[in-house]
Amino acid sequence: MTLKKLRKFSFIILTLCFSIYFIGNILPNLIGVPLAFYHSYKIEQEIKGHNNKIYETQPETAIDSSLQQKKN
Repeated sequence: MTLKKLRKFSFIILTLCFSIYFIGNILPNLIGVPLAFYHSYKIEQEIKGHNNKIYETQPETAIDSSLQQKKN
């Protein structure tokens, strides 16, 4: 009779420990890693868009100004 109670008690304790481990360690990684990837992807796209705007406008103005200086 006591062996059954001991097994039941140990099963409950092990289940509780595993659930605490899952909630504390595995679950944040399952949720946090994809969120971090998504946010870094959005930031990368924003930076690329901003850099393209800068690079598209700067060479044109630099060439135009250098040509105007040579003409004068």
